[in-house]
Amino acid sequence: MDSDRQTLKVAALQMNVALGEKRKNMVRAEAIINEAAAQGAQAIILPELWTTGYALTRIAALGEEPGKGEALNCMREWAARHHLYIGGGSIAEREADGKVYNVTYIIGPDGALLTRYRKRHLFPLMDEHIWMTPGDDAGLADTEYGKWGTFICFDLRFPEIARRQAVAGARILWVPAEWPNPRLEHWRTLLIARAIEDQCFVVACNRVGSDPNSVFFGHSLIIDPWGRVLAEGGEGEEILTATLELGEVDAVRKRIPCFTVEG
Repeated sequence: MDSDRQTLKVAALQMNVALGEKRKNMVRAEAIINEAAAQGAQAIILPELWTTGYALTRIAALGEEPGKGEALNCMREWAARHHLYIGGGSIAEREADGKVYNVTYIIGPDGALLTRYRKRHLFPLMDEHIWMTPGDDAGLADTEYGKWGTFICFDLRFPEIARRQAVAGARILWVPAEWPNPRLEHWRTLLIARAIEDQCFVVACNRVGSDPNSVFFGHSLIIDPWGRVLAEGGEGEEILTATLELGEVDAVRKRIPCFTVEG
């Protein structure tokens, strides 16, 4: 990692999501991204399924062509316009064979696609496994700030995903989510655990608002490699920001060598 790339201002865009209303959600997301960029954000993250929400009975029709859909093209344009990284929340993509995936991208400040990750563990309590197909991407991106990893919502309960990314060198883990009530303490505890055990920053963005089946509590979190909460959102729309001192990752891993101890 370049010595002049040791700090990074990140923003979690904790937004409401109108169920199945792609155009409305995209207009809202663009406005929030413009505001975050004006605040000096260098990297931002959107919530899970920020264009559609869990409109699963319509998700095949709402799903976009992989790698070239409207929402992804807009995110690439927004990233290049503001010269910032976008952790693409997640969007629904439909393959030619009809399979639908819950997909997140990390997009570079020139609009380039740096990595794709398809949600590996689909959430049975919201019937996601009925309507979508699990993926198996590594979810790692090379950036000028070092390696980054990403996974989606329910994947948080499976620590091996984050561990593989950390062992591969990830310094930041980006986690988009639609994590509903009443499991706030699970959300906070698991995110803090991932930061501590994998000795990296965690930037997690949860949506707010509700749909006919769930209420979403927000509480997006930005956590450092010691497990300290640098910023935490409330239950309404907001832009959550923090400046990451990326050298802390190397300092923590050197002081407590979890990746080199045999056992």
